Amino acid sequence: MKKRLNLLIFLTVVSAIFVGKVFATGITVTVDKNYTIDTLDKTSVSETHTIENQGTTGWISDSNTEYFFVSVTTGDADSLNKTLATVQITEDGTKVNFTTDIKTDYAMLGAKLTKAVKPGEKTVFQITYNDFGLIEQKGALADFYAPGFQEGTTTNLLQTTYVYNTYVSVNNTLPGLNFVVPDATETQNTKTYTKFFFTYKSLLNQYIWIQIGRQQYYKFSIIQDVTGTESSNTGYTNEYKLIVPRSVDEPSIYQRVYYSSITPAPKYAETDIDGNLILAFDFPTNYTGQISIQGYAEVGRNNSVTIDASNSGNITDNTISNMGNYLKQAAYWEVNDSKIQTTAHQVIGNERNIFNISKDLYTFIVNRIDYSTVKRFGLNERQGALATLNGGAAVCMEYSDLFLALARADGLPARAVFGYSYDSKLKNTDQEAHQWDEVFMPGLGKWVSIDVTWGESGMKMTEGNLNHFFTHMASVDPNTPALVERQSYGTNVNSLSMPVFTISAINSISDSGGLKTQQMLLDAYVKITPPESSLFSSIQNLPVIKSINVSTIIIVVGTVLMLISVSGIVRLMKSDNE
Repeated sequence: MKKRLNLLIFLTVVSAIFVGKVFATGITVTVDKNYTIDTLDKTSVSETHTIENQGTTGWISDSNTEYFFVSVTTGDADSLNKTLATVQITEDGTKVNFTTDIKTDYAMLGAKLTKAVKPGEKTVFQITYNDFGLIEQKGALADFYAPGFQEGTTTNLLQTTYVYNTYVSVNNTLPGLNFVVPDATETQNTKTYTKFFFTYKSLLNQYIWIQIGRQQYYKFSIIQDVTGTESSNTGYTNEYKLIVPRSVDEPSIYQRVYYSSITPAPKYAETDIDGNLILAFDFPTNYTGQISIQGYAEVGRNNSVTIDASNSGNITDNTISNMGNYLKQAAYWEVNDSKIQTTAHQVIGNERNIFNISKDLYTFIVNRIDYSTVKRFGLNERQGALATLNGGAAVCMEYSDLFLALARADGLPARAVFGYSYDSKLKNTDQEAHQWDEVFMPGLGKWVSIDVTWGESGMKMTEGNLNHFFTHMASVDPNTPALVERQSYGTNVNSLSMPVFTISAINSISDSGGLKTQQMLLDAYVKITPPESSLFSSIQNLPVIKSINVSTIIIVVGTVLMLISVSGIVRLMKSDNE
């Protein structure tokens, strides 16, 4: 599995100013950059550079060139060229010529001063254009990105002081806003716009990300290959169990899943201790084919609750059932390790409020480890919480595993969440699986998603992230439940492939009356439990075969002994995370 979070690549070249030959001291350059979003196909940009000579003797020479940077966060050359075709630059209201130096995802534009600036005088440059590369629209959501300031950018250069002010205005006729990252220094609501103001400091090493929309819709497909384990039909069957997307109800976010097609029909549908939805299918042992599952999901914001320390509850308030499942150690979750224990207690201290504990752990992990693109695109093996704490390379599963282990070490019920983190910049066929966490907040009576990996991009801890698509949760260990499990009979029991999962964002869900919800599947495909009898009891109490080694099981049916040739349970777990 893998994780998104490459957004810092959009922290490209800063809109900085360079003043060439300067014969004056006490120069101030104020940069006011305004982004106005009236439609989702473009952004109107106006950037004003006010150059003031506040000295008493020297002049600012007219040999200086003022520079502007025009960027497209999409990295699309066509969008950049289309944007540049709309550029106009003026000095003191008069249109001036400019040079253009085109790079990969930005262009540097230069306009020479038409006059020298004497002491006590100023000149004002302004660039205006329509930017066609700042908004990514996929499905019902639109993501606006604008570059910030790279680490090391200075506000003082030579004799010049720079003041940067950034404004974003979003038209109120557009769909509601889901989140704004980072927090705006000031927010103003008018009849026409919601306006955000950002200072230089708030954008240092941070881009602007505004998500427009309160719901997202996904279409998904699961294809599972079915391989025969015998050459002929002997009367026995192979059972496949598949994890499929589930419904979710958190305080700030929900997911509703609708199934449009399941072929063939499942033998039964069931849920496990974490509420995951599992479909079981039966096939003759000589059958080779596919299981095809198609459906939709709506992920939306719940507007009623703001999650904070006042309503999360304390650790001592927890009365959740199966509490032990959410506190114990497991593979990759070294809860009982002394270093994990010590670190958890040092970070958390005497804090018992669940929101505050979660926030402390969230901040600690974001500051402690760095996201590894090398691991993401290289050998991406799960290493576990302890290795991550000790400095191992990290992608989303390491962020998640470490948070979960530290939380459990201090008594906070937590579980891992698996699914997708939809990236509007990737093709639908390239979407990557993702892992994050949930903690149980007794004050709200619900599980709450916490995605520490997203903290690297400035996201708030409990931000309602509509880019999350949930498939299932894990509490016992990271690989339970398995993505696919097969109980089979025959001589070829080793062959089992992973399900192929695809996801795409769409504008809406069209229901012609044939869609089935999770509850409808559970009602329609009920698991039938055999009646208690000595015969069925003896069958049910046979040992579970967890390996793929050849085994022989003898079952007594009435007074006749029948030999079932070869049997095995094969489970395929989750692949490497992003």
